Parts: sequence; C-alpha cells; structure tokens
Amino acid sequence: MTILAPPTLNQRIADQLLGAVAWVRDVSMFVKVVLVAGGALISGMARLLPLPVSPIDLKDLVQGGGLVAAFLGGVALVFLDKNLAGSLKLATDATAELQNVQSTLAGLDAAFENAQTRDRQLRALRAASVALRGGIEKSLFRAPPDETATMAELLDIGLDELQAAMGFVAGDVWTISIYRAEPGAPVSLRRLATRRSNRAEETQPSREWSSGQGHIGMTWLRAAEVVLEDVTDPAIRHAMNTPADKDTPSDAWRYKSIAAVPVIRDGVAEPWGVVIATSSRAGQFSPAPLSAGSERAEAMRVFAGLIALAASIHHILLNTPGSGAKPTSSA
Repeated sequence: MTILAPPTLNQRIADQLLGAVAWVRDVSMFVKVVLVAGGALISGMARLLPLPVSPIDLKDLVQGGGLVAAFLGGVALVFLDKNLAGSLKLATDATAELQNVQSTLAGLDAAFENAQTRDRQLRALRAASVALRGGIEKSLFRAPPDETATMAELLDIGLDELQAAMGFVAGDVWTISIYRAEPGAPVSLRRLATRRSNRAEETQPSREWSSGQGHIGMTWLRAAEVVLEDVTDPAIRHAMNTPADKDTPSDAWRYKSIAAVPVIRDGVAEPWGVVIATSSRAGQFSPAPLSAGSERAEAMRVFAGLIALAASIHHILLNTPGSGAKPTSSA
C-alpha cells in the first residue's frame, strides 16, 4: 500500500490560488456561453420564428430579452476578465514569494541540521576525552610500563567517539594512527597503533617515515599540524616530499584529506611523535578556521594532547625506581 505524503504549505497555497483562478475562468466561460452566446442566439431566433404579436408582441419581447442578456454578459465579462488577469498576477506573485520562503526555510533547515551535526560531534569529542583520561589513569597500574600497549589501548578506548567526532560515515575509507619518533639519523617515525575502516588491513606492514618525509615526517619536522582538504593537489603532493619508493598508487584515493598533529610533551621541544587521521573524502578536514572541516580536525588536536599526557606519564614511570622498567635517560 502506498502512503501519500501530506501536502506542503507551498502545495496547499498553490492549490488554493489555482482553484480561485479556475473558478473565475469557469464563471467567465458560463457568462460567455449562457448570457452572451445564449442571448445572441435567442435574439436571432426571435427574428426567424413566427411568434404571436397579439396581445403581446412576443417576438420583440424575446428579441429584447436576448439583447439584454448579451449586454449584461458583455458587461460581466469586462469585470471577470479583469478579475481573471488580477488572479493570474496574484498567483504568479504568490508563487514567486512562496519559492523565496521555501528557499529561506530550506536554508534554515540546512543550518539547523549542520548545528545538530556539530553538536553531536562535540558531544562525541567530549565523551572521547573522558574515556581517554580514564584509560590514561588505568595505564598507571601497568607493570612493567608498556608504552606501545598503552597507546594501542587508548586508541581502542576512544575509537568510536573519535570516529563520530570526525564525521566518518559508512562508505568512507579512513585511518587513525599513532606514530612515535625513534632516535636515529635521521629520526624515523614508526607506527605504534592504527585503526582503519577495513580492520583486515591493520595487520599489514606499515611504512616508516623519516623526518621531513610525507605528511607524517613533515608534521614532526615542523612541530606543527598539517591539515589538508585534498592532498591530490600536485602542489601539495610536491610540498609533502614523499619519496617515490613510499608513494603507492592507492594513496591518491585513500588519503585525500588528512589531519596530522604533532604530539608534544610539556617542557620538551622535540615532538614525541605524530597522530594522524585520513579520509578518502576530500574536504573531510580543513585548515580554514571555524569551518566544519577544522572542527572535525579538532578531534585529532585533543587526541594529540591526551597522547602527549600518556607519553609523559610513561616517561615518568620508566624513570621511577621500583616501576619494574629499565630507566631511560631520554627526554
């Protein structure tokens, strides 16, 4: 059974206007047929028919009545045609005004929907922050301290809320990863944990990035976030300095938009590492202030701050006697 949707305000008003115009048109047609044409027909037939003239001249009476009817019909048509033209103009103006109103309402609906979407994303980000702080507190009791395991756990703890906060939807190809800087010449960024839209890909070998190489290496080198709407832009690809042996054909459609943020611990100038989110949808993230893409990138900024907190706590635990871990002299 087909369920018909109720008519919109625009449809109801348009139907009323069309009905009024149709009524004027029908009355005008009635006057033309009955009064004008009928009066003329009666007047003409009165001339031809042998009507009695005594005691009343029916021929003159009928002929005169027909002429009067035709005259009245003509007068009525003058006003009806004027009303019809006015009604048509009113209908045209009202339709144009209704279209403006509908366009304004559609804009308000879109703005309200965007506000609701941003509210959901902010709520998800707040929930992710609370959950991650709980995970960091839990890591204090890990013995011996294990930074790799802690980072993987934190990513799992905040995964659902981070996805929602960044607006990932079904059909998107996305990744969220944590990279740690490993000492060397040059410094190498090694992936500690990753989550992907296709979970089967998470066990595949990952690429390591040297300082200044690709989005990850460039983020670490500059100690500043790299947020891009569309990395397929040739100028951007060139600026990211991706070595040819690390540039795969699938990168162009898998990683169109990125939000990479350095993980910087308090009091340490050199970043501990980088967190990065990627999306196959161009415009998912944006560097433009106050834009929807920038708000989605905010999730990575918050995530980077919490990972920095976890890394700082791990460093303290490593250098705390009795922690069960081998102390380190690294900053």
